[in-house]
Amino acid sequence: MAGEPDWVPPGVDTRRANVARVYDYWLGGSHNFLADQDVARAIVAVEPKMREIAQANRQFLGRAVRYLAVAHATEKVYNRSVSTELHLRSRAEIQRFFDGFELVDPGLVYVPLWRPDSPADVPGDPGQFGCLVGVGRKP
Repeated sequence: MAGEPDWVPPGVDTRRANVARVYDYWLGGSHNFLADQDVARAIVAVEPKMREIAQANRQFLGRAVRYLAVAHATEKVYNRSVSTELHLRSRAEIQRFFDGFELVDPGLVYVPLWRPDSPADVPGDPGQFGCLVGVGRKP
């Protein structure tokens, strides 16, 4: 499309929202467009803490990657694909994603509770994020 930034790959329709660019918007990034921003704002209207949830999730990913890089630098890292459907899953449903894997301590917990960098990073009510996370390794 004419007028697109030069970093946009050919064939990418910036008039259609993309989940990665919506996430980028919530994180304060600059690689998103009006369609992404509109969807992001619509979701925030339903879940006002969405920006905080996205930021907590990004922090978890950083902690999980650091754990894997330091503790298991020579082991294979497995990535189990999950559905991209957006619906809430129960703890039991999420736990099943880890079938065949050993959960790394602290197990399946709310996102800010997975190995926080400091106690100050844990909010008073970690359950407010509503997102359960875990890191599993092949036994």
